[in-house]
Amino acid sequence: MANTYVDYTATAGQTDFNFSFPFLENDHVEVFIDGVESTAFTISLSPTRVVLDTAATGGETVRVRRSSDPTEDLVDFVNGSILTESDLDRAYLHNRYLNEEAFEGNTSSLQTAAGSTNFDANFNKIINLAPPTNSLDAANKDYVDDKLALSGTSLSGFNKSTHTGDNATTTFTLSFTPQTGTASAFRVAIDGVLQTPDDAYTIDSGASTITFTSAPPTNAEIVVIATGTAQDVNSVGVTATGSTTARTLADRFSDVVNVLDYGATGDYHPTNNPTADDTTAIQAAIDSDAGRVYFPAGTYRITSKINYNGCGLLGAGNDKTTIQCEASGVNFEKTVSLDRSAIEGIAFLGNGSNEGFGHGSNTRGWYRSVIRDCRFADFNVCARIQNAVILRIEGCDFSDGPLIFEPVGTPDDYNNNVTLINCFFRDVSASAGNGYACDVNMPAEFEGNNFNFIGCACDDSYSGIRIKNARAVFNNCSWERHTNYFVVADDAQVSFNSGYFLGEAGAGTANIFALRNGARALLTGPAKFVDNFQYYIDATGGSSFVSTVNQFNSNDYTLDATSTYGESLPREYTYTPTVYGASTTGTGTYTAQIGRYTRVGNLIHFTVRVVWTAHTGSGGMRISLPIDSVDTTGQRYSYPVYMAGATFTGAPIAFILDNSSHIRVRQNVSGGAATDINLPSSGEVVITGTYEVL
Repeated sequence: MANTYVDYTATAGQTDFNFSFPFLENDHVEVFIDGVESTAFTISLSPTRVVLDTAATGGETVRVRRSSDPTEDLVDFVNGSILTESDLDRAYLHNRYLNEEAFEGNTSSLQTAAGSTNFDANFNKIINLAPPTNSLDAANKDYVDDKLALSGTSLSGFNKSTHTGDNATTTFTLSFTPQTGTASAFRVAIDGVLQTPDDAYTIDSGASTITFTSAPPTNAEIVVIATGTAQDVNSVGVTATGSTTARTLADRFSDVVNVLDYGATGDYHPTNNPTADDTTAIQAAIDSDAGRVYFPAGTYRITSKINYNGCGLLGAGNDKTTIQCEASGVNFEKTVSLDRSAIEGIAFLGNGSNEGFGHGSNTRGWYRSVIRDCRFADFNVCARIQNAVILRIEGCDFSDGPLIFEPVGTPDDYNNNVTLINCFFRDVSASAGNGYACDVNMPAEFEGNNFNFIGCACDDSYSGIRIKNARAVFNNCSWERHTNYFVVADDAQVSFNSGYFLGEAGAGTANIFALRNGARALLTGPAKFVDNFQYYIDATGGSSFVSTVNQFNSNDYTLDATSTYGESLPREYTYTPTVYGASTTGTGTYTAQIGRYTRVGNLIHFTVRVVWTAHTGSGGMRISLPIDSVDTTGQRYSYPVYMAGATFTGAPIAFILDNSSHIRVRQNVSGGAATDINLPSSGEVVITGTYEVL
């Protein structure tokens, strides 16, 4: 057991390390952390320990040791002095500690590494080491430099020839054909000892022979290895870990093609290198029929259309790999139907008037494909998607140019099961594409045309998202600051589960929902509306219907004669009813104004109680409604009434006409027509009933 040091493996946050060996001076205690001496500690007692100034992070090897100073005399005896016990003990202990430390090799002796049984030279050289004689002896540098164990070499792709000496033969025929006669291109060993090229041997590539200056001894093992070979490196076989099947390097490289291997440079810069052009290299890489084409970090420039065959396009991330698209018209034209294609981690930048991805004549299909972590900017159209089936667009940014879904041209084309997740659409002008940041523009509604928007955002464009002749579900999406419409549904069915809509501060000119040509909109989750809009709902496109859990007042929406508005879930609301006269409206003092109503679709179920005094109105009694009744000619509603304070001879009834903002209080007279009950100066009325609204 060590008497002069102690080792620890530190834990995270540990500062204290106890030790039990005695010492004479504080500066005789040293601390090493992972073999490096540290002076950032203090010594504390009870218990005796070192305390690090900075706590360990965990896993370090900490050695606390005593190193008594052999150059310092702790006690100096003088003739005629008094010898005290403490001085004698101190001198004795100093010598003892020095001997203990020398014995345990704390300073200069070769010792075992902390926490191990192996010797640690602490990065010092061991000099004057004799050559080894036994198999477990240490070897010095001269011995290693003079030896090369070539007899066991069997590296694939390297040629080797072995022979046996007979103390007479100097020339041996090689088992392979040398590619060169340069002796230094070969490693030659006799019984494991490397031979010096040209001095000890020469190579004849024409005769395929090696000739030694002196005949190798009898039974000597001769090994010749050609380190320079003309073998095609692409044909060298490699075997993956855990596999037993070797594949050539050419086969392995074909799995993912790197555009740099085809001459691309990726060093385009508009100022420093404006003429760089990677068009030919990128097209060659795509034409290689590789499953995927990789674009390392850099900026690649294309100046003419790329014919895109659907191979995977993989970048290092849309903040690292950029393709500057400067071809007029379409830059990546889809020439075949895509199946299980992936475009990922690339930024595509246009020139403001061209298109990113497009399609050739009547080419169909984005089947089971994905576009992920890409950025499209500065295009007239970022991408035109046709006939997508199970297409997933995730984490992409479309700015200064729209994303358009459209048919190729035949009347039964559709886009089915398209999912957009966490995508961002922004800064699209009215002149870009059709003026929508994202445009689903289908000619007719079929069984397909299904879209799902999840967690997407659409900001600062002329118009937000159009869904035409399709069905779309929006989950937790947001829209901000559009000039025209936030969402347009044209002969479409759209559903919103929650949402956030931010208008422009001020007068507000944009409409949130525009419903056209029989569109249906359903708000199934609460939405938040911030700042000003012209209308929340504009359903003037004919035969449209919107249903929502959000309550909108009549000035929040505009409808044409064939469109309707309703709420999808019943909710109770309150309002403040008033009474007034048909001839003179008047005013009064109210002691009770209680109005409650529940809306279920287009039905209003209400309860009203009003108590008043000193009213100045005259004529038939009128009571205000929370929402105007439906404008259907000839529609009437009547209810029983509790009334006090008024004069009447028949049974009082409440009566609502079509397109009315109030309740009439009337009386049925036997044998005659119903007549108004005049408004008394003081009174009470209670009415409960149901009627229809727009």
